[in-house]
Amino acid sequence: MLPIALGALGTGILFAGYNLAVARNPEEAEGIFNTTLMGYALIETFVFMSFIAAFVIYSI
Repeated sequence: MLPIALGALGTGILFAGYNLAVARNPEEAEGIFNTTLMGYALIETFVFMSFIAAFVIYSI
């Protein structure tokens, strides 16, 4: 359950940073959003990789 909790925490921090960045520089919102989505995909990838690693460790 720890990867889910940390993934949720990371997602919250990521989108809070997005909101702050758009509030400071609204004309760059589209570029910042694309970068934010790439960061979210990276967080999601690490969560899934930790599930796979936990399954492998558990099954041994």
